[in-house]
Order: sequence, then structure tokens, then C-alpha cells
Amino acid sequence: MNVAEALRSIRYDLLEYIQKKVNVDFDNALQMPVHFTYKRKRHAIREIFARFRTQSARHINGYLARADDNELTWPFRHNGG
Repeated sequence: MNVAEALRSIRYDLLEYIQKKVNVDFDNALQMPVHFTYKRKRHAIREIFARFRTQSARHINGYLARADDNELTWPFRHNGG
């Protein structure tokens, strides 16, 4: 899946939305997620398609990404508050 396919899937609602709280390993130096754990399985983030702010006054903390299984994912970092 490339960026155009990912955005097309979102636009035409071709995705299955699963909203779960998961642990995300974040690389502070690179400012991006590198792994997340879902159902006891660790998934590597292979490619970041886009970066988002979940709140306009905060730093970028949402990422549209492709995981190691070619699934489209949107992990985001929650800093509390």
C-alpha cells in the first residue's frame, strides 16, 4: 500500500476502524513511533505516510503509518493532560 492507496481507502471508507488503546514504542530522536503491541503481538512501523496533531495547540502526535503486516494503522502518542 502506498500513500495514495491509503488516502483513497480513508476517503471511500474502505477501512475497518478498530479503536483500541495499545502500547506504542516511540523514538524521541526520530520523533516517530517504531513499534506497537496489539493482541500480544508486536508490530513494527515500516513507513510513515503522514503526521497529524490531534489537538491544534499540541505537538504532532498522530501518525498514519504502514505496519510490518502491510496494514494501515494510526498510532498516536498520548502524553496525558
